[in-house]
Formats: sequence, C-alpha cells, structure tokens
Amino acid sequence: MRYVKIAEDVTKYPSAWCYLLVGGRSTGKTYNALLDCLEKKRVFFFVKRTIKDVENLCKREKLNPFRAINRDTGRDIKLIPEADGFGYFQDENEDVIGYVGALTGIGKFTGFDLYDVDWIIFDEYIPRKWDRFMYAEGQMLLDLYMTISRDRELKGRAPLKLICLANSTTLSNPVNDTLQITDIMADMIAEGREIQYIKDREIVIHVLQKSEVSEELKKTAFYKGVSNTVFGSMAFDNTFASDDFSLIGKQSLKGFRCKCAFTYNNMTFYVYRSGTRYYISRSPGMYKRSYDLDSAIDQVIFYNDIGVDIRYAALERKAMFESYSVYDLIINYKKHFKIT
Repeated sequence: MRYVKIAEDVTKYPSAWCYLLVGGRSTGKTYNALLDCLEKKRVFFFVKRTIKDVENLCKREKLNPFRAINRDTGRDIKLIPEADGFGYFQDENEDVIGYVGALTGIGKFTGFDLYDVDWIIFDEYIPRKWDRFMYAEGQMLLDLYMTISRDRELKGRAPLKLICLANSTTLSNPVNDTLQITDIMADMIAEGREIQYIKDREIVIHVLQKSEVSEELKKTAFYKGVSNTVFGSMAFDNTFASDDFSLIGKQSLKGFRCKCAFTYNNMTFYVYRSGTRYYISRSPGMYKRSYDLDSAIDQVIFYNDIGVDIRYAALERKAMFESYSVYDLIINYKKHFKIT
C-alpha cells in the first residue's frame, strides 16, 4: 500500500520554496515528511500554533510526532523542551535532528541559531473546526520563514523549504488566504487537477484526489458508518465538503450597475447591483466610492455601508461571487477582520 510522500514533490520541483499537500486522513503526510528528514539527516523545524501546543508535545511522550516512527524503526527520538514555545528533537546519540516551535513564539526564535534548518513543517496548517487560530496566522508563518531563512540564498544555499500539510477541512484559511492561493485550489478541485506548480511564485500545490490508503480505509466498518456524511467526504474522499460553491460563478452584467469597489490583498473587486441582487467581480466598472479593506477603518465602514447587505443577500441566495475567496470574505467577514 502506497502512502503519500511530500519529498517526491520536493524532488520533482526542487526550485520551489513552498509546498502545500492536502490529503485525506491517515495517508502518511506527517509520518513520511518526518521520516524523510530522519533518513536524509535533514534538520527541520516542526511548527505548532501556540506555546501551549508545544508545551503539550514536550510534556507528553504519547504526543511526540516521532512516536509511530520510533515504534516502526526501533529508534528513540525524544522531544526536549528548551524554552517557552520552543524545543528540539534529539536522537539516541543526543544529536539535535530538528526543532519544534510555536507561531505565537516567533519573537523568541531570534535568539536561536536556526541556520541549519532546511525544512519548516507546518502540520495541520488548515485549522480544524475546533482548533484555535489567529487572524494573522498566515503572516506569522511567513515571518517565521524569514526569521529562519535569513540570507541563506544570498550565500548560495538552496531555498528554505516550507512544507504545509493538512486535511481537506476548508479552502479558506489563514495560510491559503495569505498566499492568495484559495481560488487556485478551488479551481484545481473543480477541474480534478492534483498538482499545480506556480512557477513565477515557486509554489507547489498538491491536492490529493485519490490514494491507495484512502481506498483501503473505505473498506472499514467506520467508513461504512460515515460514508454519506460531510465528515466522511472530507476524511476519505478529500473533498472540501463543508464549503459551499453554489454561489460561485460568472454572471452577466446586463442590468447591473457598479455601486462601489474595494481592495483586499492587493486585488480590486467591484460590487454590482440589480434591484435586490448583487454580483462581486474583478471586472472593472464605474463607481463613486472605493474602500481599502487593508485599512482597519475602511473594514468597518465597508461592512456598515454595504457589506452586511451583500451578506444578507447571499444568505437569501440573491448574490453571486466570481471567486470563492471573495465569497468567503463576505460570508465570514468577522472571521477575517476584527470588527464588532
């Protein structure tokens, strides 16, 4: 039975700096990423969200990410706490083979020499519904990348690799949104494409459509019990089953007038209205009011002026959105911005 290995994507696209692998549960994403680092003697940085998460890993042996690898290989990789939100992995010879750190502890890492790190591994980068995550989580991850990478490429070293692993929970999440790949991933799923290499940005996206492991797991009693549920589709079919795509698509602008425009993440969107119906598009139109949603003030003004109306129209299925990312921005506005 063949498990998924992110190292194969790294080998196939060696010049990339960022690799995102989204696959069904129990397909070996984390296990094989860590095992490959161990076998290749590659130093890695294992990312958790909070300092508390790191403390739990360090205090409880059963939570050690290497527990299964230790069992299968006879190794004894231990996790040693070093400071709040920071620790290191140690082999039988007491050599440091990797580190663990929290996104919320980024400021603490500047005092450590992490120049030997070649891979950053962010496991479960797409938060589960019960996970705690921060508004700026994506920016925090990229800041961590810069902190560890420093000037390595200027000194002739290969780019530091950012490895992001997750299950197919929800398309819109802090990392996807910060990298602005949410719509690319949505198109991949709609078209049934597994891998996309964004050459000009050196980013690799791998959305696992099928795997031998997932197919074997479908023979289990548990799968039979959840096969027709949203959870089953996410866990075994690797579909973003909880995401609604019914309001995503192209809309004729005939009969619509452009009411305003707004910018977000360096992109401009145009709000069109026809009676009680709305359409949000990238197609330019003539408007009198523009909002900058990278500004905290405009975030509130836009929402009060028209954002809440678009949201209610969408809930009544009277709005269409050209892309999934802008749909999620409006529907889950308060998830993206801190407004009351």
